[in-house]
Amino acid sequence: MSAQAAPGRAPLSRIGAPVRGLVVAVVVAVLLVAGQMLWTVPGAVVAGCALVVGLAVPVSAELSRRASVVLLVGLGLAPALWAWRWPGDSLTRVGGLVALVAGGLAGWVAAGDPTGGGAAARARRLVPRVRGTDLVATAGVAAVLAYLAPLLRPRGPQDTMAFVLDGWDHVGHFDMVAMIRHGGSLIPLQAQTQGSSWWFDSYPQGFHAAAAAALELLAGVGTGTPRPADLGEVAGYVQASTLVYAAGLAAVVTTVCGLTSLRRRPARAAVAVAALCVTWLVSPGGVVMHQAGFANFVLGCVGAACLPLLAAQTPRLGLNAPVLGMAGALLLAAHNWLLLLPMAGVGVLVALWPLRRSRLPRGRGSAIGLAVLVLATAAGGLAAVAQVFSGRGADHVLVDGGFPAHNLAGYVVPIVLAFLVWGFVWWAGADPTRPHRRAGRWVLGIAPILVGLATFGWLAREQFAATGHLGYYGIKLLTGVMLVSLTYAVALATLPIRAVARAGAIRWFRPLAWGSVCLALLVTTVLPIVRQRTDFPSVRVRLTWAASPAPRMVEQTQVEQHMLAVTGIDRPTFFLPGEGLDSGTAAHLNLWQLAVRGHWTTAAEHCWQGGWKIVAGEYVSWGDLHDTAVAAREALACDPGLGVAIPAATSAQTRAELAPVGGRLVLDWAGS
Repeated sequence: MSAQAAPGRAPLSRIGAPVRGLVVAVVVAVLLVAGQMLWTVPGAVVAGCALVVGLAVPVSAELSRRASVVLLVGLGLAPALWAWRWPGDSLTRVGGLVALVAGGLAGWVAAGDPTGGGAAARARRLVPRVRGTDLVATAGVAAVLAYLAPLLRPRGPQDTMAFVLDGWDHVGHFDMVAMIRHGGSLIPLQAQTQGSSWWFDSYPQGFHAAAAAALELLAGVGTGTPRPADLGEVAGYVQASTLVYAAGLAAVVTTVCGLTSLRRRPARAAVAVAALCVTWLVSPGGVVMHQAGFANFVLGCVGAACLPLLAAQTPRLGLNAPVLGMAGALLLAAHNWLLLLPMAGVGVLVALWPLRRSRLPRGRGSAIGLAVLVLATAAGGLAAVAQVFSGRGADHVLVDGGFPAHNLAGYVVPIVLAFLVWGFVWWAGADPTRPHRRAGRWVLGIAPILVGLATFGWLAREQFAATGHLGYYGIKLLTGVMLVSLTYAVALATLPIRAVARAGAIRWFRPLAWGSVCLALLVTTVLPIVRQRTDFPSVRVRLTWAASPAPRMVEQTQVEQHMLAVTGIDRPTFFLPGEGLDSGTAAHLNLWQLAVRGHWTTAAEHCWQGGWKIVAGEYVSWGDLHDTAVAAREALACDPGLGVAIPAATSAQTRAELAPVGGRLVLDWAGS
């Protein structure tokens, strides 16, 4: 007679399996962490392990959908990796995360499948199913990497500066990435210096957290302070930021290829991926965004674009792949470009509609897990809102700034055509009041675009009222709506015919849907390229990346190296321009030397802004080119913690006038 468990007690096997799994998970994670702390593991090896471990996480049996969820969750949770300082000086964030996830997977396998099959059944689930569509997705990601290849190779100082100096925003993004890497945590969590806060402590840092983690793989864990004052870290920033940018585009490709409608249709998937590559690489929202220093904005657009696609595939609410992907996408939008959060938030509401008991998790464990996920995601989103409004406020969206704008048709036509495809899907039989039937939830997916247009309308009204024209943030938001609309139209065009089965619709659905996508790309990209040829922005910057740096970039790089060659600087210091150095260039290069040295404080930023000479409302010069003594006194009077470097060619009389200032002056900078 077989032995039975005593009443009220669980069988020993049911208790032993979780314990065995926990022990294995802890042992594997500890061994991997200890190995990385005791021996130097090349960053390329850690990156390869991260790829393998990430694709082994069994959130879905399908490769494309699994890659999509892992990318969205990984990019969305990147700030969490920098919520505290990690031990040691050799354990990278990616390495530590790989150790934890690998340990968790090993423990999960060791615990065995309680429904039967044991550890072997769970081990088989680590290997994703590979279909023809997954090979198309792989080709799409390879195309992205090939287009970005010139920025992924190691670059010398002149090539590096030629890239970053062509986009003003790169200096701020580099500062945040370097601050996070060397400080070991997000900027708001780092101590103030010399009584002043850090200038970017209220800026969303999702992109920068991911780039800092990638930079650790390329250049090692940060050194703290003081930092090495050279351009080597800037070269690493170019590679790291490009890798993160490529990961965002890969998330879009894999999310679309993970659609159920494309699972067994590789030919249709190939057309969709080709359209996505044109949209996200070549169009007005393409790589010119990365060149301009807007990679963080593109990551926010990735989150907003993927959310409606994931929401349309959420018949039940629980810890499934679409819900996990939506959580990552929402955080990706919130922690990169806050104006996209309303679009992303409405995308989540689409997934919740209708909120019926039949769609909720049935088990207590699943319900608790979903509640924890919802609360954690909401807390992450609110943290991004609180961070931005803690130091910037709503008036910040009214500022002007440079943006690679396109003609109006390039923005409006894709949005209009996306609505045309959506309207046809609705007419063809999709019922938004019954999301579970046919393409009902796809019809509801237009809501984020409507909210994006409403947000743009509000912002445009405020900007016209304040400045008389559409400003930087307005054009940028319209670009985001365009990218989301084009991606949504591509996804709608992939729907199976049976989803829109009204009589008379079958013949016209596919030609009209794909025809609308092609017309949108024709207006935004193809015709402008035919007209402008190599002057089209995303084509021009791609050619520039592969070419030798222009002479003016070589000269500016040399000036920056002269600034960084001055030693003994332990405070924010301004380098006043000498003869032959354009004041605007001097202003830009001063920000770069502040960023490289880790001296970009709020006080330094305010004094830098005060250094601009304004005549008739126009910025005409930075610093006083005619009187070095006056410029030095003005800078030193701005803040007691500020230092000033004057050109070595400054006259003896001027030096004598400034002698009483003492240690706050550095007198041996080349000046140009």
